[in-house]
Amino acid sequence: MMKEGDTMYPYMFGIEGFETYYVLIIIGVFFSLAAFRMVMKYYKVEVDVYEFYLKLILVSMVVGFIFAFLFQQLYNLIDALEKGREYQAQGMTLMGGVVGGITVWLIGSKFFAPEKAKAKFFHVTNVAIFSVMIGQTFGRIGCVMAGCCFGIDTDEWYGMTFHTHDHAVVPTQLFEAIFVGLLVLVGIYLIRKMKINYMVFLYFIAYPIFRFFIEYFRGDERGTFLPLFSPSQWQSVGMFAVATLLLVRYIKNPFDTRFKGFDLAENN
Repeated sequence: MMKEGDTMYPYMFGIEGFETYYVLIIIGVFFSLAAFRMVMKYYKVEVDVYEFYLKLILVSMVVGFIFAFLFQQLYNLIDALEKGREYQAQGMTLMGGVVGGITVWLIGSKFFAPEKAKAKFFHVTNVAIFSVMIGQTFGRIGCVMAGCCFGIDTDEWYGMTFHTHDHAVVPTQLFEAIFVGLLVLVGIYLIRKMKINYMVFLYFIAYPIFRFFIEYFRGDERGTFLPLFSPSQWQSVGMFAVATLLLVRYIKNPFDTRFKGFDLAENN
């Protein structure tokens, strides 16, 4: 078991106020956008198509952060009303950010994309998902440093003591960083093997399953939405269901033009 003070660096260079969490978020955004450009260039996507989707992914990121905050405030408010305590405007939820980002991505692609960009929507979306996984990995490492999104108390060897605690807890944020990081490695393999169109299925099926079960080990207060499951578990169920239906449709008709992938003839 790791001891207090050995498991996190909430402030960069020990400078209070210079929070490692936000630094890692910025680094994650940078590498996400860099990966997006590299993969689009690797598949020889036209410049105008790339530029449209680059703008769209930036807008989706901004709206995603806003939704991450707003969704958490909704859960906090419901929880405060149910338990008769004071509402506090704090925290963000990743799943709310995913919902917001996807919504903007779909609306922008449907109503604002030029025809050439619309024709490449599905496989560009796969590239965008790969970029999201990179950003999420850095974000969860930021959570480890900040000591947020922690798990339940534990005496096991893998327990970590954050600056917010005087005892060890399950490092759920670290487990998620490792899991999504492994998805990134799988994504790199898919890109190199010219199977980019599996990225959407990889993320929206594998991650909801992981998130659903890791939620049982979360120990932080995240508010209430519907009974039985946590808000993130309900969202995971929805994401998994939609992705599974899409996968079934893809398997039944892989030659549907809406699922058409990149022209890989010039790549090895």
